[in-house]
Parts: sequence; structure tokens; C-alpha cells
Amino acid sequence: MGIEENKVLVKKWIEGMGRGDTSVIDELTTDNFVSHNLALGTHGNKESLKRMNIEGHKSFSDASNTIDMIAAEGDIVATIETTRAKHTGDFGNIAPTGNEINWLKSGFVRIEDDKIAELWIFTDDLRLYQQLGALPPTEEIGK
Repeated sequence: MGIEENKVLVKKWIEGMGRGDTSVIDELTTDNFVSHNLALGTHGNKESLKRMNIEGHKSFSDASNTIDMIAAEGDIVATIETTRAKHTGDFGNIAPTGNEINWLKSGFVRIEDDKIAELWIFTDDLRLYQQLGALPPTEEIGK
């Protein structure tokens, strides 16, 4: 596939994952797919990513992803996206707040044989936890 086709593949991935459609994991990834979520300290396979996505959608309803920027070179596609959702379920030890939240994610996807072989995700967890009330606003930190 070329660069534009790689970008279309990644857009389909991001939209599906944002909706909680775990079928895109089997459909769009290689058999030896690996996910690296550095914020969570996990390195997972298809099954662990499915569980993480399902649990995330239990915590955050009405989720959607918007791609703010996408760029590609060779077999790598880079994205910056915004996730919007409502906090309606337990998130770790944080009870549902009902807050409408949004946070940024950036990612790198490596394409192999027209499928996603590797995924690296970096999330703005500080902003997320601030919106959940678990951390003070940035301007309050260190006072």
C-alpha cells in the first residue's frame, strides 16, 4: 500500500476504536500485532487491546475520536487525535463524575502487509485526570 492508503487504514482504525468496535482489531491488524501504551505501561497483543478498549468504553460513554493531524512516511503513520466522552463508569478507583471530558492522544502505527503491525500510543493523562477531579488544575500545581 502507498502512503495515502496507509492513512485511510489508520483513520478506519481510530474511528472504530473510538466507537468501541473491537472487530477492527482482528480486521485491521497482523497476526503478530503488538500494542505499546506507554502511559499504562502495557505492551499488549490483540486480546489485551480488546479488553482495554471494552473497559475504557465502560468508563467513558458516548466516546468519539477526532483526528487533528495525520502524517505518513513509508510504513509509519503518525497521528494526533482528540477523544471526547462522558465519564459514566468507574475508572480505576475514580467513581463516575458525569463530566464531559476530552483529552489528546498521539500515536505511531507501523504498517506491514497492508495491516497494522505495531501501535505506540501516548496520552495526555494529566489533562484527563484533571478533568476527572483526581488532580488539581495545572495552575494550582506547586502552590
